[in-house]
Amino acid sequence: MVASWQNAPSKIEPGQAFEVTLLVENDGNVPQSFQPIMADNPNYDGWSIEWVNGTPNGLEVGAELSMIAIVRVPLNALAGNTEVVIQLHSVVIDDSLRAEVSGFIEILPRVNLILSPSEGSTFDFDLRPGDVFDVSFNAMNDGNLAEAPWLENHTTGAGGTLSDTPRMDGLIGIETVWYVVENAGTPLALFTEIEPDSSGRLRLPLLQPGESVPVVLRMSMYGYPGWSSDYFGVRLRSESGYAVEGGDIDADEKWLTTDSNEQIVDLNVLIPDVFVNAVTEELDDGDVKLQVKVQNMGNVPAENILLRICDMRLARAEVAGCDRNDAIAEQRISYVGAAIDGVPTTHVVAIRLTEPVGFVVISIDAENEVIESDESNNMMEKELLLQAGSSSGSDTAFEFATGNILLGLMVVLWVLILSLGVSAIRGRRRNRMRASNWQNDDSWGAEVDQAVKKGRKGRVKSPVDTPYAEVHSMDMSMPSPSSLDVSDLDLSPGDPTPHSASEGALEPLGDIGYDPTEEKAKSDEFTIGDLIGDLL
Repeated sequence: MVASWQNAPSKIEPGQAFEVTLLVENDGNVPQSFQPIMADNPNYDGWSIEWVNGTPNGLEVGAELSMIAIVRVPLNALAGNTEVVIQLHSVVIDDSLRAEVSGFIEILPRVNLILSPSEGSTFDFDLRPGDVFDVSFNAMNDGNLAEAPWLENHTTGAGGTLSDTPRMDGLIGIETVWYVVENAGTPLALFTEIEPDSSGRLRLPLLQPGESVPVVLRMSMYGYPGWSSDYFGVRLRSESGYAVEGGDIDADEKWLTTDSNEQIVDLNVLIPDVFVNAVTEELDDGDVKLQVKVQNMGNVPAENILLRICDMRLARAEVAGCDRNDAIAEQRISYVGAAIDGVPTTHVVAIRLTEPVGFVVISIDAENEVIESDESNNMMEKELLLQAGSSSGSDTAFEFATGNILLGLMVVLWVLILSLGVSAIRGRRRNRMRASNWQNDDSWGAEVDQAVKKGRKGRVKSPVDTPYAEVHSMDMSMPSPSSLDVSDLDLSPGDPTPHSASEGALEPLGDIGYDPTEEKAKSDEFTIGDLIGDLL
């Protein structure tokens, strides 16, 4: 029996089937019944062939017939120009080869890269500062073309979505290193770091269709990265490109859906944020007792954290710190719970001060032993109104208030004294001006001055006894030349008679004579006694 390849397509997609027409001639001497079978070759694993329904499978002697067979190509059929060898075997005698025919067809590339989690691996991580953790993957070539793929890191951009192009600047505070792992899952596992090639790509070894290689992404976070949650995209790519470019069948550059060649790692940073919320003070047996309210806004508890109080101002503490040299009290706080639904947890600490202090700085995590999300809110300045050694808070407050009141009263009193003094001086000046105008008048005042002057010239020292003037006769019928009331100057007959009329009339009533000019001179001297007298 003779067979030949008649007709078949030149190209075929893996996973599809094609029809091939064979011209078969029975040149033997007996009728033949036969069936098509793919040649025994490893390259045909997964291939299959059968006659199209309705095609006769027998030939008489000398007969010739075009027979159509359907060949099914598996998905993993190697890409490229492939020779297809078909054998015709007798259906009567097992393993009886009757004829063999071959032809060529190009199997088109099918790119399908898969990046899957390793068994037992997770892509959701809770991180604490200082954590180093591994994310395990399995990179597989599930296509029909040998590939040397590479790995890409994608982080979030300004819009909060993963970038289309590879980048690492969006994941601040995280360091990443990729490894290829040999003997994965065994004590003999060997990690080989993947170095960027000449084009800057983290390229993997050549993977034949169906091959895979374990890879590990090692991520390290040494401090607080400045964010509480983020995600990290990992993508496996090759030179074949995306699906629109005829490359990876389910891959595109967007992250709207997760393709088989990419994975997303969720990262949550667990970190406390403790701060001093408020400080109150009260006196207790002569000591000042501070009630310090410490709060934690973080998403994890803060444990074994140091609270310290320093005798200093905040400006100095921000530069030099609140260290033990300036400490007047400190206490360890064993536990402050995490915030619940965004509401901070509060812990109250009682601190006793035995010495008087004016200003203090309260510092939580004074030695910076705990990494926090916000290190700038750990100190608070407090001015203490109460002082250690005082009897009671009310007495201290009363003394403070009394001192201020007395100071105010003293200021008011001094203002009042100055006002009265100015008023008294101005009153004295007005009185002197009135007296001066009265004496300058050409009336009784001038006459008095002249009489006084004459009396001084004719004054003769006399005994201590006061002399009296005796009036022998006086005519009261004459009208008084003066308008002044002189009724009180009348003398009675029983009054003693002076030695002479002129002497008695002009003699002063005592040893010291009355001189209006002397009174005027004295009135010009204003003393503090005069001021006090005026005030009284």
